[in-house]
Amino acid sequence: RTLPGFCAQFHLILKRRSVQWWRRMAIRIMFFVVVEFAAAFLGVMDRYIFQNSAWLPTGFMNAQISVALLVSVYSLATFGSPDELPVFWRESSHGLNRLAFFLAQSLLDLLDMFIFCMGFTMLYYVVTAPDLNFRIYVIPFILVCYVASGWGYFVSCWLPFEHVPLGPFVSTLLCFVFGGILGLPNEMSTYLATPLCEIVVGILAFTRWGVPMNFFQYLKETDVGAAYMSTFERFLYNSALQDYRLGWHLPGDDDYFWTGVLSLTTVGTVLRILAFVGLCNTNREKQA
Repeated sequence: RTLPGFCAQFHLILKRRSVQWWRRMAIRIMFFVVVEFAAAFLGVMDRYIFQNSAWLPTGFMNAQISVALLVSVYSLATFGSPDELPVFWRESSHGLNRLAFFLAQSLLDLLDMFIFCMGFTMLYYVVTAPDLNFRIYVIPFILVCYVASGWGYFVSCWLPFEHVPLGPFVSTLLCFVFGGILGLPNEMSTYLATPLCEIVVGILAFTRWGVPMNFFQYLKETDVGAAYMSTFERFLYNSALQDYRLGWHLPGDDDYFWTGVLSLTTVGTVLRILAFVGLCNTNREKQA
């Protein structure tokens, strides 16, 4: 029998995925509420409880880790749903084009990623009220979510079927380690001291790029009032200003914006390629 080609299969899978997307609106709304609660809670804590300045790198880091964690956990279901994996295996054994399946699934998933990212960032932005144009402010968050969803795909595609329930734990751990520990602003002088550490942190730590993108754009567009800072704030300000500049950046890109765009886009795309390899090779005996 003659099987449909790549384009025909891509179109069919995308149409089927669109129907499934609409039918899961209730779950999506519930998750969106969780995302909004996280943004409001974090924003209130930063502005009113701790009274942190909106330009602090630690504030950007906490916000980016939070939205990355939520997006990565949500993305696990795209390729790691216990209910859909047997269907994928059966279709693969009957001629399904795996690349068409992967692209169609992940393409529509970008819509969910964008909705959650914009919902979180807009509410956090409104609560913390930073003196920075929102169109600039949101770009690092979108790129961080692109990387986070890539980690979700990577985890779900490489976990054996019997270990699928561990997916949320693994994704949470990766976001905490790669976004938090390896992305600590006050440790950048250590991480960027040697080429090997800089390469590892540059590849794994999404906040290593996302935070300086926001921080330097804030300094570029706003007077943060260095003369009125507390001793602790002045220490954080000077440390971030000096330490982040120790790392590599594109020629002429002293505010790290386009370097961050390039790095995060590259990492998110590579994670998707590795996820596709995992999708094709993990549980391979079930796809035959």
